[in-house]
Amino acid sequence: MRAAFRLLGFWARWALPAGVCLGLIWPGLAQALQPLLPIAVISTLTAALLRLDWQQLAYWVTHPRLPLLLVVVQLLVSPFAIDLLARAGLIPEALIVLTVLQAAGAPIGSAAAFALFLGRPGHLSMIGSVLGTLLLPITLTLVVSVQLPNFGIDVALLPFFLRVAQFALAPFLIAWLLRRLVGIERLRRLDAELAGLNVLALVIFAIAIMQGVTEAFVADPAAILLLLGWSCLAAFFWHLVGYLAFRPLGADAALSAALMLGNRNMGLLLVVTAGTVGPTFQMYCGLAQIPMYCVPLILGAIMRIQAAGADPRG
Repeated sequence: MRAAFRLLGFWARWALPAGVCLGLIWPGLAQALQPLLPIAVISTLTAALLRLDWQQLAYWVTHPRLPLLLVVVQLLVSPFAIDLLARAGLIPEALIVLTVLQAAGAPIGSAAAFALFLGRPGHLSMIGSVLGTLLLPITLTLVVSVQLPNFGIDVALLPFFLRVAQFALAPFLIAWLLRRLVGIERLRRLDAELAGLNVLALVIFAIAIMQGVTEAFVADPAAILLLLGWSCLAAFFWHLVGYLAFRPLGADAALSAALMLGNRNMGLLLVVTAGTVGPTFQMYCGLAQIPMYCVPLILGAIMRIQAAGADPRG
């Protein structure tokens, strides 16, 4: 079992897109794994927390300026920037609502795991993801009321905040207990196995959230391909914006910003809007996982090329 987890962690960059594909070609499996979605979300955050240095996490808690800046850009600047692009006619009218909602989304909880898969620190991504998730009910309510007042989108603030808080805080409690029971040094020795557990949880989530996408593609392939193409364009755009905007603050800050802005928690957006946005947005939330889960593979290749270019030995 330990060897299997180590192997899965080693091949993380390939296992994630493979999981998405499995959800597409095996709709029955996607439906069967639906009940495991909450467990997968909590397991992903917990495994990442067990792999991180909590002293580094504490540093960002006591020096919150950069995490707060990242979250403000993510939750407020991004959707209003999209609104300006829409007013300029640069976004198709049929895609404006889902594009604004995506831009208003918090980072995925696995942003820290993505950073770790790429061999970089995930502490800033973790703090930014938790902070952004907890603030999402407030900021999303503001965005919907100001930018999308006539679309019938209902966001119940207090129930959603309490539900999101549970998903954001439960992994910290579980990780704290495991650190006490298992021991920090032993957990460090199990880092490869924890990476594999991270991948397994992400793959389960990826497969489960693809429920209904295959059937929708068979019914209307042109519409699904349009949404897929738009989700890929959005992922590229936000990764690039995050990296370029925060590159002056250092490589790790730039990578964290790219992972946070480029990978939005579409599952939470789907839950909070409770079907009031319509079936197109539901399909988009599933399709957005495809470019998202390809990020570690693509960024890993880019980072290796950059490293080879910087090496004087070639």
